[in-house]
Amino acid sequence: MCGVDLKYPKFSVSQDSEFMDLILSGRANTNFRQNLKNYMKIKFYNNWHNGDIHNSRSFLREIVKSLPNHEFSYLHFNSKRLLRDIPQIKYEDIRDYDFLNTKDRFKISQPLGDGTNSPILIDEDCCFINTWVGSNPQSDNIFKRHITAYKRIFKILGLKFDENKNWCPEIDFSFYKTKKIEEFINKKNKFRILVCNGFSLQAKDFSFKNALNKIIDYFNTEIEVILTSKQDELDGVIYTDDITERPFDDLNEISLISTSADMIIGRSSGPSSYCIVKENQLNENKTFINFINIDDDEKFDLSKLEEPKRGPFFLKHSKAKFIFTNNFSDDAIFNTIKENLIARNIDRVFVSS
Repeated sequence: MCGVDLKYPKFSVSQDSEFMDLILSGRANTNFRQNLKNYMKIKFYNNWHNGDIHNSRSFLREIVKSLPNHEFSYLHFNSKRLLRDIPQIKYEDIRDYDFLNTKDRFKISQPLGDGTNSPILIDEDCCFINTWVGSNPQSDNIFKRHITAYKRIFKILGLKFDENKNWCPEIDFSFYKTKKIEEFINKKNKFRILVCNGFSLQAKDFSFKNALNKIIDYFNTEIEVILTSKQDELDGVIYTDDITERPFDDLNEISLISTSADMIIGRSSGPSSYCIVKENQLNENKTFINFINIDDDEKFDLSKLEEPKRGPFFLKHSKAKFIFTNNFSDDAIFNTIKENLIARNIDRVFVSS
């Protein structure tokens, strides 16, 4: 493994003084190509969760395409299926690398003297590249933070970075079993709502159950509700694992299901993160409602802001409608969903008793 003692690595992040001088001086983009042949193994790593791996997808796909002669792997502790559609990137368990598997992420970055850190570690023939955007927080703006972080990585690798490109993730679903999902998608005959109702670190741990029961009663036969987790048991809904036939580890499959949904509701959990794909992002008839921890007391429509303070990094190119709110009460959840259904011309169905 690149000569690294996994528990007590002998290497220093500045072991290759010439290489680090290039990084520190900002000249890596012009000279690193000559040095890159010395680091044939490029190991991306990330100590965080499913959404962080997904958000790196398009950036890494571009790197792999641009450097076809190198070996790539991704070190993390999530499912090895997450990036199966980028076969050039081999999965490795970051827990096998003790010096990377740490909660103190800043200790495994090279300080650059300006309050920031280099996302790269080097050893023998390996480059270890930290893909977690928070390891180099140069901006409170999440859109800028993603772009700044990957612009820096591209520069170190001597690659051109297009800030105006739409970097929203894309998944090649042909790498996954999708026959039953496609059959389900083709049977759509109602307004389809996908609710990513599982636990998330990005929001208060609340239940959608009461609000969804009211939504189902209110709109009745006009809507079809799909849940990603059975922690909320409701009548008249569909659960994603009955479609994917996978009780867990089905984030890419949920993503495919989401392309048929008219409204996607969540709280920035893994499943809702995987609904963020270009097919959904560029669909002007798609509505996302996100119940997450935000600073403001009221809900707001990020798609109307030129430079959003919060939210996914791809909003600059989005045509879909994104609503973010931190009001987690049953009434607020119900009213937010109801208002946006009415805005989509979904009418209440009155059922005689």
